[in-house]
Order: sequence, then C-alpha cells, then structure tokens
Amino acid sequence: MPKNRSDNTEAADVVDVADVAVSIDPRDLRTALSQFATGVCIVAANGVAQHPAPFAITVNSFASVSLAPPLVLWSVQKSSTTYPYWLETDTFGISVLNAGQAALCERYAIRDNHTMPTDETYALSAAGNPLITDAIATFDCSVDALHDAGDHTIIVARVDALVHDVTQEPLIYFRGDVRASS
Repeated sequence: MPKNRSDNTEAADVVDVADVAVSIDPRDLRTALSQFATGVCIVAANGVAQHPAPFAITVNSFASVSLAPPLVLWSVQKSSTTYPYWLETDTFGISVLNAGQAALCERYAIRDNHTMPTDETYALSAAGNPLITDAIATFDCSVDALHDAGDHTIIVARVDALVHDVTQEPLIYFRGDVRASS
C-alpha cells in the first residue's frame, strides 16, 4: 500500500465514484450548496451571429484558476437559452456586482431576459465587451477552454484586462437570495 509522504501513514483505499451507486436528490443538493455564500457576477458579450445584440447572464460560479497565466472560470447551464451564444463567442466581460446592484442581478437571472438594453448600466470596454458600470471589479476575457461538466459547461478564460474598486462592498448570493455582505 502506498505511503502518504507527509506523515508516513498508510493511504486510504481509493474508490472510483463511477462504481458507487449514489442517489442524491437534486433539491437536497441545491439546498446544501446554497449554504455556501458566493459573490454575484454578470457575464456579458457584445453579440454573436445567433444573437447580434449584447447579451448577459447572472452567475455565481465565478472563480479564479491561475495567477500566471491569469485565468478565471465560470459555468453555464446547458439548458440556458444563452448556452449556444457562449459556445460561439471568443470574448466576454465579467462584472463583479456591488451590494447595490441586486436589480441588475435579478434582471439577467430571468430566463429569456438576457438582451442588454442600451442604457447607462454598462459600457463597452476597449475590447468591445459589455462591463457593468460601478461594478467592484471587471474583467475583459478571452475564452481559453471549455469543459463538459454534467448539466453545465465550464468556461475557462484568460484575463486580458481588469479594473477593481476596493472601496465598495460585494453583492452576495446565500440561501437562494441576494444581499449585501454586511
């Protein structure tokens, strides 16, 4: 049996999860996962052939991957009406919402409500990606890789440019609701 290098104890048996019949109720899993507070982002692109207008989606799956090279990820549900658009775009913007932007979060979380109106809530970056005005951080990104993951696709992206404001508080998603962090 292999030894653990850090403490010289015997390693536990490895179980291949494909061999284990697991029955987890999706509602129970969703409730359990909602106990983990996350930030809230809007991911937006400046149109694709299938949808030429700027479009956006609210996500809480944003995470850092690597500092060198600068990589981030987020995931999109395959049943989302915007799913084919994300497979078509090469670039997009990610905006981390501030505590006062719950209405924007809700706007782009509604199914079939992803077209961005021409208004003051966003501006186009130098790369042409929609970025939410007054977000606490924004990232101009280029798609690096797509990974199939069950009912989602994980999109890994290279950060090409960023802006951040450390004076604002984030919008938090917790137990199925958005709220200020304090």
